[in-house]
Amino acid sequence: TPELMEKRVDLDVWYLENWSFKLDLKIIVKTVTNMLGKDERAY
Repeated sequence: TPELMEKRVDLDVWYLENWSFKLDLKIIVKTVTNMLGKDERAY
């Protein structure tokens, strides 16, 4: 839907404006934790 696309773009812009190595590490840790924990919200 257009609303979901707009939210995705907003999040992408936020990421580009706030990028750092520390942020990338945080995202990686959360991703791995969700994958290993089989979080229902994880893809």
